[in-house]
Amino acid sequence: MSVTIISNKKLKKNERGHTLMVKNITIFTTNTCAYCGMVKKWLAAKGLAYEEVNLEQNPERQAEAMQVSGQLAVPVTVVTRQDDTQSVVVGFNLAQLAPAVL
Repeated sequence: MSVTIISNKKLKKNERGHTLMVKNITIFTTNTCAYCGMVKKWLAAKGLAYEEVNLEQNPERQAEAMQVSGQLAVPVTVVTRQDDTQSVVVGFNLAQLAPAVL
């Protein structure tokens, strides 16, 4: 599944009416990762779309997850902004995830 949060022509607003500066969100997951499900549920509750990359189904993308996070842990959430800068959050860390996407 590949989903983009914001089209190139229209910026989406969050629940508070602020313009989201997020271009897309990618989550690297595995089948047995409980925290992966928590990140996905939290993003869905906020109305945010994401691309999920299951590393068990796509082992060729493990190097990509390792490169962006510096470790072999999941979930790895990569938030890409409109200016192509990125925030990388490892685990279910709302203190880092919330400001990166809202």
